Amino acid sequence: MSLEDALAKVPGDLLGPKRVHVHITGRVQGVFFRDSCKQEADRHHVIGWVRNNPDGSVEALFQGDPSAIEQILAWCHTGPPRARVAEIHTNYLDVETSQESVDPDFGNIKKSSGFQIR
Repeated sequence: MSLEDALAKVPGDLLGPKRVHVHITGRVQGVFFRDSCKQEADRHHVIGWVRNNPDGSVEALFQGDPSAIEQILAWCHTGPPRARVAEIHTNYLDVETSQESVDPDFGNIKKSSGFQIR
């Protein structure tokens, strides 16, 4: 059995936390996307942040168990009822080395901070 096959049989939560940076375009501002995203993140015990960008997009950083990350990413494809998501770009990051890798305002995620709306 290959390493990939063996890892596929391990429950995702045992592989350790995952971190993903997400950029979402479409009608995603003025539709309670950030607030709804925080509710979803809290429900799935995901930490990180979400913010509006000047270009009308929404950006988020999620960190948590792999299964929780996949669930919140699935939610991001539709968002709240009034949103119309056009595209989602995801970038999986190394949890240990990606503290400042996206931009200077990326921020250090602390578990005690939970999920924040910026």
